[in-house]
Amino acid sequence: ALSAAAAASDPGGGFSAVADALREQLAAQRQAMEAQLEVQREHLRQQLELQKDYMEKQLELIGACVVKEPPPSGPCGASQKKPPTPSARVAPESSVPEGPASASLRAGASQTDAARKPEAVLNVEGVQKSKATLDGWVRCSGLHTVKDWVTNYRRHPGGWGALLMIHGVPEVAARLRQKVQNYATFSALFLAGSIKAMSGKVPVCQLDVGTWECHIRKRVYSYFFAVTIASHILCILLAMAFHNSLNEAARDSDVYRMFARGQGFRATMRCQSAFRVGAFCACVGITAVQQEFIGWDMPVLSALLAAAVYMIYRSTAEKLFRNASIVHYWREELGGKPDADDPYDLAVPISCFKARVPTACPGTDQDPPTKSNASSAGTGEPNDIRRTGMDANADAEIIAVQ
Repeated sequence: ALSAAAAASDPGGGFSAVADALREQLAAQRQAMEAQLEVQREHLRQQLELQKDYMEKQLELIGACVVKEPPPSGPCGASQKKPPTPSARVAPESSVPEGPASASLRAGASQTDAARKPEAVLNVEGVQKSKATLDGWVRCSGLHTVKDWVTNYRRHPGGWGALLMIHGVPEVAARLRQKVQNYATFSALFLAGSIKAMSGKVPVCQLDVGTWECHIRKRVYSYFFAVTIASHILCILLAMAFHNSLNEAARDSDVYRMFARGQGFRATMRCQSAFRVGAFCACVGITAVQQEFIGWDMPVLSALLAAAVYMIYRSTAEKLFRNASIVHYWREELGGKPDADDPYDLAVPISCFKARVPTACPGTDQDPPTKSNASSAGTGEPNDIRRTGMDANADAEIIAVQ
């Protein structure tokens, strides 16, 4: 009653109490936020100190590996020599005879300067030279074994040999890896579904058990899905074999030989064909199931859809290949139709390839190509394969280790 009377007598007193409470809350929140900001500033300060120490250490390491030259002085970067002082003037070299003592002093000074040169700089220069030598060896070593096959580029079954000369081994290897990897990935997806479809009860012959249609339908489903599983497993295995063989290629010549003697182009085409056969057989097996529940109109509709898909695909892909592919556009002997003023001539890549086939690669004592180690122009196979006693001993040691 007294508080109500006080509030009635002083209506602004209640508002003043609320305002004081709000001020206290705002002051408390402000203090808490200031404390949090101070903690964050301290954390940032510590991080900056750590980064500063790390950068200073890195700069010290870089400075130890780089020879610092004195910056040029004077206008336009030209160094200006100060006039010699009277105490520093000496007679010309022609007027001062050089004796054994001065020569020994100069030799000692040069040795001292060489000793002062950081050892890290010497190591960096040596590493760079050795890396350049190794890169040259990787690019040219063994190319004489595939020179005849590469230069006869018009007899290649595909265009990958020419693409190796034009774009280089790393680029072409990446393209082929991506190609076979895509086929293997989608084959794995098809394989998972096919195994699921074949692992349980056959989903056919549920309405007309024992009829001749049932027996045909059951065998169509089982046979085609078995071919699907086998084809997709083959596609995955071919892709893995291609990847593994390409991973073990040590030099550029080994990749060339992989396509010359190992028929790498046909390996990629077999991987592609295996995927397509597996996908087609999977569609046929699914059609057999739909025929039972829907009728014979389903196989007819599936055939029409397959024809439409194939026509659209062929018309689109043919335009792409006819205007971009090295085989379908550029090579007339394989069905290509190049423009009249754009013949299939690889004189420039051939000359660059021959420049990489010296009599001896850098850092090796490799003999020049002869009839005994040269390869056939058509197949890339060596004309005369002989195994020496050293090779036989090496094989015996490998077998003993295994």
